[in-house]
Parts: sequence; structure tokens; C-alpha cells
Amino acid sequence: MKSWTIPVTWEMCGKVVVEADTLDEAMVIACDEAGEIPLPVESNYVDGSWQLSTDDREEIRCCYNKNQPDEGEN
Repeated sequence: MKSWTIPVTWEMCGKVVVEADTLDEAMVIACDEAGEIPLPVESNYVDGSWQLSTDDREEIRCCYNKNQPDEGEN
């Protein structure tokens, strides 16, 4: 039996504290378009969020498995 590397994605949820004059402004800041807010220290897995990052077999074979053939293929 062969080993395969399969890319997966999942979601986590947490809370951040931002400083703003209004809730609307705080929500815009929390969107963090610039990627400057650190990830929350405390976070939880979002149930049911586990999925394949891609279902493109050839991309997975090429990019993650060095073009490894299926068992029985040459």
C-alpha cells in the first residue's frame, strides 16, 4: 500500500480585540485586509469544515506526490 500526501483545509474560530470608535469601524478593522492582526491564541475547530483543498487528481499527484503512479501502474 502506498502513502499519499493529500492537501486539506479546515476552519478555526476565535476572537480578536480591536480598538475603534464604533462597532461598524471595529468590524471593518477586524476584517484585516492587510493581514496585520495576529491570529487568536485561543481558537476552536469549526465542526464540519474539514475538506480537500482541491479535488484535482493531477494537481495532487503532481504537486504533492512527485507524480507517484497508482498501485499497479507503471
